[in-house]
Amino acid sequence: MSSIRSGYTINLYVIHLHQPEPSVVRDIKAYLSTVAINKIINNLKTDLIGVVVVDDVTNNALHAEGTTQFKYINTAIDLQQSAKSLLRVIDDLSLSCSPTVDGIDSLIVAVKQIYEKYGTKQSWTKNVNLITDNGIASNGANYSDLINTFNDFNIALNIINTQQFSDNRFLSELSTNVDTVTHTTLGDLLTESSKPLINPSKSSQMYTTLSIADTITLKVKYAKAVGKSSKLPLKTLQTVSPDSAIPESAKTSLTQVHKLDDKEIEREKLIRAYHYGSILVPAPSEEEGGFVPFESPSGIHFLCSYPASTFRRDWVVGEPAYIHADQKDVASQQAFSCIIHALLLNDLIALVRYARKDNEKPYLGICIPVVEGAVEYLQYLRIPFADQLRNYSFPSLQREGKNGKSKHMPTDEQCRAMDSFVESMDVGSVEDGAENTNEKAERKAWFDIEQSCSPALHRIHQAVVSSATTGSIDKDALPPPHPDLIKYLNPPEFATKRARVAADRCKEVFELKEPTPQPKRSRHNKDLGVQGPKEINIDELLGSGEPDGDAGVGTDAGAGTDAGAGATASSTHKSLGNPVQVWEDIEDKSNAEYVHEIMSTSIATAAASEATYSNAREGLVKLREYAAKNDLAEDYNELLRRFKDNEAFFTHLKTHSGSSLSLITSGEDAHGVSEVTFAESENFMS
Repeated sequence: MSSIRSGYTINLYVIHLHQPEPSVVRDIKAYLSTVAINKIINNLKTDLIGVVVVDDVTNNALHAEGTTQFKYINTAIDLQQSAKSLLRVIDDLSLSCSPTVDGIDSLIVAVKQIYEKYGTKQSWTKNVNLITDNGIASNGANYSDLINTFNDFNIALNIINTQQFSDNRFLSELSTNVDTVTHTTLGDLLTESSKPLINPSKSSQMYTTLSIADTITLKVKYAKAVGKSSKLPLKTLQTVSPDSAIPESAKTSLTQVHKLDDKEIEREKLIRAYHYGSILVPAPSEEEGGFVPFESPSGIHFLCSYPASTFRRDWVVGEPAYIHADQKDVASQQAFSCIIHALLLNDLIALVRYARKDNEKPYLGICIPVVEGAVEYLQYLRIPFADQLRNYSFPSLQREGKNGKSKHMPTDEQCRAMDSFVESMDVGSVEDGAENTNEKAERKAWFDIEQSCSPALHRIHQAVVSSATTGSIDKDALPPPHPDLIKYLNPPEFATKRARVAADRCKEVFELKEPTPQPKRSRHNKDLGVQGPKEINIDELLGSGEPDGDAGVGTDAGAGTDAGAGATASSTHKSLGNPVQVWEDIEDKSNAEYVHEIMSTSIATAAASEATYSNAREGLVKLREYAAKNDLAEDYNELLRRFKDNEAFFTHLKTHSGSSLSLITSGEDAHGVSEVTFAESENFMS
C-alpha cells in the first residue's frame, strides 16, 4: 500500500515520567507500538521515528563523565524508519524507574538529535512529542536557548500528558514561548490511534467505444462505481524464517493435464463447449457441422431512449458503472457531453447493448445522465433479460372482510402515529431556523457514507494489529472499538431521544408484541464440523515462515489442557499452509462463499513463506477451476491482484505457471460476471 501522505516527517518521542503507574507504562508502550505498526503497514518510508527515555541508563552524546547533567537520559531508538525490530525495543523499555532529571535536559537531548542531523531540511515536518505528567519540572530559570532552538528550526512541541492537565510552571513556560505547541492526553491519543483507516476499493478503467446508429463512434472509458471492500494490508507484519528458502532442486513446474474417468486425454481430442447453465454443450466448428454464433461486436451500442420515469429500480443486475468520455479525444468529449445534456433535458434514459469483447455474449443496460457541476458522465446499470425476471405477486391489502372493511389497511390514527415517528427520526437536512443550531449540525453531519467503515473488517484488522503489538490474542488485551467504527450500528442518540414519545405512541396504537423466536435449523447433510469456526495461529495469519511451530493460542501453565484438543489445533495450524489439504478436507463444497474464504486464507498463508510457494500455487489451481464455475470469478481475480504486491510469490507464479493461473476472463466465467478480456488476462502475468 502506498504512503497515505507525502513529504518527510520526524517524530521524536521523549518519555519523561515521575513514578508512573503500571497501567500508564502499559498504555505508553501500546501507543508507541501502534504508531510504529501503522507506519509499517502503511509503508510510511518518509516518516522517521525515535525514542528518548528518562530511566536508569545513560546513553546520549551530551553527557560527560563526572557530571550529573544529561545523566539517566537514554536514546533508546535513534531516528530511523519504522521496522518490525522496533516493536521488541519498545516492549523492553524500562519506564518504571524514574530518576530525578531536569525537564530541560531531556528536551535538549531530543532537539539536538533533530537539528544536528536534519536541521537543514527546511521542508521536513519536525515534531518533539513529550510524554510526561504534571510532575515534570526544571531548575533552570532561563529556557531561552531551548525555546530559540525550537523556533529557529521550526520544531513543533506536542505535549502528551498521562494525567489531566493542571498548573505546571515548566509546561506553561514552554507553551507560551514555543511557536508551535499542541496539548493532548494519552487517553485521547489511544482512542485516536484505534480510529479505522478507510482503504478505498480500487477499479481500473477500461477503454471502449460508444456507437450510435452505426455511424457515430465515440471513445469512452468504463469503470465500476463500487467494489468489494479491500482488505487492509498485513503483509509487512509477517515474519519469515531464514531457513525457509527452497533449494533449486525442490522447485517444480506446473503442467495442465486433461483427464476423463482417470484416463489422460490428448489436447488435440478436446472440443470447445458452451456453458448452458451448469451444463457443457459441445460447440464444434462450422466445418464439423456446428452452428455459427451470431455476431456481437464489442463496445457500448446505443439502441434507443425512453422516459426515465418508466425505469424500475428493481430491474438492476450486478454493479453500477461510470461511462465518461476520453478527454484526449476532444471531438468525442464534445459529442458525449451533448448526449448527456440531451437526455437530461428531455428526462430520458438510454437503452444500450454492451459486450466486453467481440462475439461475447451481450448484455442490456440503461445509461442515466448525470451532471454534477463541471463533471458529466453516464451511470450504467445492467438490466435483466426476460428469462431472469422473477414473477412475484404481492398479496393485496384491500381485501374486504366480513364487515366490509379491510383488516390489513392502517387506520388514520395509525398513519398519524407513524408519520410522527418517521419525522422525529429524520437525520437529513434541516431548514435554517427550523431548530436550534446544535441539533441542526448533528442532523446534517450524522450520516456520511464515505465515513462508514465495515465494522467486521476493521475490527478483525484491529485484533490482528493488537496481537502483533502485544504478542498474544488475549481478548482482554484488545482495546475497545473506536466510536467511528460502531457509529452506524445503532441509531443516533439525539434522534432516539426525540422519537421516544412517538415510538411509545406507535407501540400503543399498533398493539405490537414481541415475535416468537424461531428454532435454528441447519441445512440437510450439512457438516457442522467443517463449517464451524476453527482455531488459527496468529503467526500463520500474518504469514509466518514456521508452519511447524507451536500454536499461537497459549494456555496457562497451571491450566488443565486436553491432549486431543491440542493435537487438533496443531493439525489445523499446519493444514493452513497446505491449501490442497484444506481443499480435500472440505466435504461440502456447495457453499461457494465459504469455500472461497477458507481457500483464500490458506493460499495467502502459504504464499507468505517461500517454503510453501508450491502449495499456494497448487491451491490456486483448485480455486481457479472452482471459481470459474461457481460465480466467484471476481473474487479470484481480486485475490490474484492482491498477490501481485508480493513480488517474490508473483514471480514464482509467472515462472512456473505462466498465464494458466491468470485472471479469469469473461469467456471462462460460467456466469458471465467477469469483465476481464483475454488480452488483459495474458498481459497480467507478463
